[in-house]
Amino acid sequence: MLGPGLGYDVSYYRLRIDAAAPSTVPIGAVLANPAAFQSVKLNGGALTLNFALTGGVKFNLFPKLYDGWQLNARLG
Repeated sequence: MLGPGLGYDVSYYRLRIDAAAPSTVPIGAVLANPAAFQSVKLNGGALTLNFALTGGVKFNLFPKLYDGWQLNARLG
């Protein structure tokens, strides 16, 4: 199988960034300026349209257990 592929991906991500080495920060510095040492949380999502050249090979591996296997590659 070889041909063009067209599709879309939907993703949601959540990222939390903490201080690089919180154990090395003196407690006095945290108490004096607590806003500088709070973790940052980022939430977001994306809808991505894809167009690619795809190639795939179907083969019968364990035919009694599965209907079929397919190995795919994409470049897009």
